[in-house]
Amino acid sequence: MRTRLTETPSLDEVLAALALKIEEELGTAKIVAMRNEFFDLFGKVFHDDGFYDTRMSYFTNYLVFSNNFEKLPVNFDVTYLPGSRHSVYEIKKITDIQLSLIDLLQLDKIVIQAYDPLELSGLKKGEIIQGYICPFENQFRLTSGILSHPYKVGKFIKKFLKKKGELNLVSAKEILGVLAKTQLKSERMKHINPTILYKDLLAIP
Repeated sequence: MRTRLTETPSLDEVLAALALKIEEELGTAKIVAMRNEFFDLFGKVFHDDGFYDTRMSYFTNYLVFSNNFEKLPVNFDVTYLPGSRHSVYEIKKITDIQLSLIDLLQLDKIVIQAYDPLELSGLKKGEIIQGYICPFENQFRLTSGILSHPYKVGKFIKKFLKKKGELNLVSAKEILGVLAKTQLKSERMKHINPTILYKDLLAIP
């Protein structure tokens, strides 16, 4: 039977507690504004979407790691964990407890250690994923808000990233927003071959 590799709190448990603290500090109106900003950037989801929980975990990560929280009160301990990154990654190698990734924006290699082997279930070598990873207990960890792009669309994503300058996409947030919206479209339009949707990335004005 698969079990956790450690009994200490997971990264996601820590992030969830941190998000609650942020909500208390900032209030409902600010959180709603941040959620709407997230929806504008990465695509809007609804309660009855089958992928709602994953997308809202992505929002929780966005909330915690956002630079907009630099001006929280001094007594607010840690807003985001140093060394975290928000990017898009290609899976180069996978075992039951470990992922080897290439960060396709920073072009470096990262090794992810699983907190629970179930975190890596369903992932495949060659797949491209997107979201936040974070150093935690001296190892990089995946967060639960990871988006999985359809298998075998990687060549279109890589071409898109090479063309980002021509497409007038300057910031990583803009690039990741375009990719997240394309992934969301593919989730909603299951009747369409995802390669058609991802080819459209190369035609963005």
